[in-house]
Amino acid sequence: MPRARLSRLGIAGAISIPLAAVNPFGVQALLFAVGTLSSPLIQNNIQEWASPDFHTMPGLLFEGILILIFAGLATRRVSLRSSQWLLALATLYLAFSSQRHVPLFVLAAAPLYGRCAQALLERIRPLSNHPPRREKELSLGIAVLNLALLVSVGVGMIADRALPNLTTAGEAAAIPRRGLWLGDLWQLPPGELPRRRVAVRDRRNRTGCDHHALQPSPDRAAEAGSRLA
Repeated sequence: MPRARLSRLGIAGAISIPLAAVNPFGVQALLFAVGTLSSPLIQNNIQEWASPDFHTMPGLLFEGILILIFAGLATRRVSLRSSQWLLALATLYLAFSSQRHVPLFVLAAAPLYGRCAQALLERIRPLSNHPPRREKELSLGIAVLNLALLVSVGVGMIADRALPNLTTAGEAAAIPRRGLWLGDLWQLPPGELPRRRVAVRDRRNRTGCDHHALQPSPDRAAEAGSRLA
């Protein structure tokens, strides 16, 4: 990169940093993004900070991109600039250390696995045997392939987060009768109270395992609900 362009980039960055602090939260808005890096408790107990799980759909898509890269590098026809190599390797390290960085690697390594896919296609069908029109069609196909990989990873990660919630909601809807705690009676409409089961514990521990539940009659449940109201 020319020195003049680097100078302009440095000046723009130096101006952007203080301007970014002009927000309702001030400098804390800038420090929040890196605040979790100094908290081992957050990194050890939040799932998105764990390494990628290759038994899930996002993990399998990430594994497919890695296999594509390794297969392309085996052809010895992949050439990138040093900056692209450094960016891809740095984000690959971040992706292995935490699954929340996998989308960042997918974006940063797009030139790498794009060239790898191109090298594999050239190995299967050399470009010298095709006219220029076929070369343009091949380049367009590679671009579509890269876009499909990006969309697949994004859809896989969204589905991985959404499906557990949908499954839980479906299981809850399939249960014909659900037990309720006495303290939750105030959430029921007046007409539904006599038709629901109400579980009453004889201990103060709400989440304890050593307890037994009683099933009062609808009249007693209605009386308890009126007292809570």
